[in-house]
Amino acid sequence: MSQYGQVQVKDGRYKFRGDFHRLEQHMPIRDADADWKLVGVTKPRDMTYVHTYGGEAVFFESLSQGKLLATKCENPDCEANGSIFQPFRIHCPDCLGKNTVIDMTDLA
Repeated sequence: MSQYGQVQVKDGRYKFRGDFHRLEQHMPIRDADADWKLVGVTKPRDMTYVHTYGGEAVFFESLSQGKLLATKCENPDCEANGSIFQPFRIHCPDCLGKNTVIDMTDLA
């Protein structure tokens, strides 16, 4: 048996044999019920996932420097005007306007 897993389709379901955590790339997947018709290939490419903090990156960077940031809505037409948001929010949940970043360590 191969050290890598193999995949085939039987009764409309994918069937794995061997070590399915280590599928060899570009191996054919065939349908056993349809005269072994080719229906795909295993793991055709490697994927690299990149996770970012996006607009909240400044909050986490400041935490690493011992600072605590919050945000504040300064839209005069918003009911939440003057509200301080902690945890950090990029946009006001009421008016969806961009909040202003404030340093909470200065207020202590």
